[in-house]
Amino acid sequence: MLNFIFSYAYYHDLKTRNRDNIKFMVVNCFLNLVHSGWLIYGNVIFWPNRLQCSDEFGQDDGKNVIMIFIVFLVLGYYTLLKCCGFGTLLICFGPALYRSIRRGSRPDANWVPTSRDLLGQMKKQAFNPEEHPDGIECIICMEEYKEVDEVIELPCDGRHFFHAKCITNWLNTNNSCPLCKKPITKEDL
Repeated sequence: MLNFIFSYAYYHDLKTRNRDNIKFMVVNCFLNLVHSGWLIYGNVIFWPNRLQCSDEFGQDDGKNVIMIFIVFLVLGYYTLLKCCGFGTLLICFGPALYRSIRRGSRPDANWVPTSRDLLGQMKKQAFNPEEHPDGIECIICMEEYKEVDEVIELPCDGRHFFHAKCITNWLNTNNSCPLCKKPITKEDL
């Protein structure tokens, strides 16, 4: 009964303020914990003594008491499992949802592919370890460069070079350098 009164008060407050109230949310969490604890405690006390309780009410009334108790028990465990299930889903999928929301609100999230003309103008060259002493591995595929590999150096910085296949796949979905996020333009090439 207390949960119904609280839910009505929360609904009325939400309707008048047009926003959530953190105090109501904290009290709701506390009431759910008390409800769950009371449900488990009452179950532990009542279930072993259910036959004595039904005998006190008589044959027919005792069965009715047991049935009412089972209905309340199912409703109580439904509420408990609903809260536990929602909490588990939030813990498991919350970080991914949060990351998606943050990524969606970033200005660089609206990726635009590089035009075919720009991709065709990029020069492929063989990897030369003397020209690129700092470059040991491609940051896209995380594989070390070999002398037989073809690389493409982006115009944003001479140190930004990648395997030709890796950077072509990247630029097919996103027109920017994977390191500095600078857009690739025709003027730079």
